[in-house]
Amino acid sequence: MRSGRMTRHFFSPVFRVKPLDPDVFEQYASVMRCEANARATELLCRRMALHGLGRIISGKYRADRLAMPTLFVFGADDAGFPPAITQRIFSDTTRYGTDVNLATIDHAGHFVVDEQPAAVSAAIIGFFTALGK
Repeated sequence: MRSGRMTRHFFSPVFRVKPLDPDVFEQYASVMRCEANARATELLCRRMALHGLGRIISGKYRADRLAMPTLFVFGADDAGFPPAITQRIFSDTTRYGTDVNLATIDHAGHFVVDEQPAAVSAAIIGFFTALGK
């Protein structure tokens, strides 16, 4: 993390559709050059994200259901969660809860909020508006 190699990878075309502004990238990179921040990020990935992913893959949460209306938002060009996968996963949303919805945002990769903030906001506002009807 401190070398900047992982930061460059996370913000590469593998995960992003639009190139990240160099000044914005430098802000992310400077945060990761700090040893404490880099260590915290490594621990977050190893002890929480990867641990949680392992539990998901093993089916630990398969019987659990979301009790509240839920919106999942993915970028249409997300390499980690491509539309073919998300469409298949969410083809039967009742597996996850009684009111689970999927929004796929065009021209966005993994960092959908950063790449298409207006489209994500519109999806969220639409979701909440529909709840109020």
